[in-house]
Amino acid sequence: MKKLKFFSLNIARVQNDDAANLFEWTLNVGEPVKSKVSELVKLALDSMETKSRPFITQINRLRESPYTPSINVGRIQNNSLMSEVKRTVTFEMKSRIAERKAAATDLNYFYKPYWDLSDRPLGNQIKDTSEMIEKYEADATIVTKGTLLGLNTPMGELKTNNTSLSSNYLARIAEIGERRGSSGTDLRPAASESYISCCSVIEETVNLMPTEETLELFTNMNELRIKTHALISKSKDKPDEEEKKN
Repeated sequence: MKKLKFFSLNIARVQNDDAANLFEWTLNVGEPVKSKVSELVKLALDSMETKSRPFITQINRLRESPYTPSINVGRIQNNSLMSEVKRTVTFEMKSRIAERKAAATDLNYFYKPYWDLSDRPLGNQIKDTSEMIEKYEADATIVTKGTLLGLNTPMGELKTNNTSLSSNYLARIAEIGERRGSSGTDLRPAASESYISCCSVIEETVNLMPTEETLELFTNMNELRIKTHALISKSKDKPDEEEKKN
């Protein structure tokens, strides 16, 4: 019999909102068969419930915050503006005009540490975007090269939008803090580890001691992994509620 393996899913690349859905759906598909599976699988599901539920609950609270819609829109705008800057630099690096090509090459070096801003946790994205803008404005040579390539307009818009995004983000932290305490990001590591551990137990069990119920659980969890993996490629333009491969 061919060994069953879960679909490869890099949990670290799954945004908090999607991770909370994955964890909750996994617990939901496990509940109907929990009384029919081995004690080891039951313990794995119970442990995941204990360690992931605080994270799921906190992400749900973030969804309910009145600041979340504005934050979602603001992050999409940040991502869009940064994408515009990156597209311009990449395009101009192929320019036949030596001056423009040289400017783009220097700007590419400047932006390199910030190229993946949209993939970073929201708090880090906001902080690092501010840092990037400060360095850009403080370097007259970089500003001159940016002016040549028409980057000053999107950079100015990014500064304005990021400031607004930061204000809403901090307001939400304060509001959530009054209601609960820990952030989704703080609770994510334990939740992710418990999910990875649970998957390992179920994958091992379905191969060594297969039963109809364990196979059903494995199949349902695998479908959830496939669906979640499909969301990763869209995450750059998808707002995260906060901010491992098995």
